Order: sequence, then structure tokens, then C-alpha cells
Amino acid sequence: MGGFKCLSKSSCSNWSQEVIKERSIIKVSGHIICTVTISGLIYLTFHTALSFLASFIAGILIDVDHVFDYYLQEGLSLRIRKIYIWFCDKKYRFVFIFFHSLELLFLLWLIISIFKLGIPWVAFAAGLTQHIVIDILSNRELSTRSYLLSYRIIKGFKIKDLSR
Repeated sequence: MGGFKCLSKSSCSNWSQEVIKERSIIKVSGHIICTVTISGLIYLTFHTALSFLASFIAGILIDVDHVFDYYLQEGLSLRIRKIYIWFCDKKYRFVFIFFHSLELLFLLWLIISIFKLGIPWVAFAAGLTQHIVIDILSNRELSTRSYLLSYRIIKGFKIKDLSR
């Protein structure tokens, strides 16, 4: 949701290649900066490199579900630039993004709590949490309810029904 959206009403295909690159770098670098910051705070709290790594990996790799969305609608491609432009051009009809789910996030925190899982799991969940919170706060196109997997299921994952 938040990982591959355009920051303007214009279509990415109408932009110069440099503008596309600049917007992509800004969006990606924003997630990286936030993830490194949160992961750093987790490291300072728990004093383990594994906690930093778990938070960092979760905060960045959660966006792999955008690649799955592309695959389910367009077929296999690992060309990130092509996938990014596809999202910018809003060529998608459905938004699955299974990992961007408040219910799954809540379930993860519940499992960590019930089973008293260790620090790496807490750090992993914190990385996912910060990413989803940033996406919710910065995404002007999708409603906050769209981060509920159950809501997306009810709406048939159709983008037209998930937009604000």
C-alpha cells in the first residue's frame, strides 16, 4: 500500500525518468531511515545485533507483498523499477498486500505475548509495526480500514472499493 504509491496525482508514465527515480528513492529512503532508526532504538534497548537485524529485515521486507500483487495480476517479474511504475500508473485492479495486515500484526503480538517469545521476535514485530504505522499515516490514497485484511477480503481486494 504505502511502499509503491505515487506522491502526485500525475501518472508516473508522464514524468521524466529522473522524477520517477527521485520519487522512488525518496519513498524507499524514507522507509529505510525510519527502519534504521527504530532498529537502532531496539538495539540500544536490547543490546543485541540480532534484535537490530530482525527489526530491520521486517521493516524492509514487508514490502515484498507488493511484488506478489504484481505477480498475481501481471505475471512473474523481479524488475523492481517495472513493478514500481506499474503501481504508480495505477494499473492494478486489486490490492492484496497480505503482509500489510493489522489483524496479522495483532496476531503476531498476541503469539509473542502468550508464548513469551524472545527478543528477536519482539524486534521483528516492532519492525513490522513501524512500517505499517508509517504507511497508514503517509498513504493518502487508501483508507485506514484498507489495512485490515478482513476489510480487503470483504471488498474483494478491489482497489476501487479500498480508496478514500
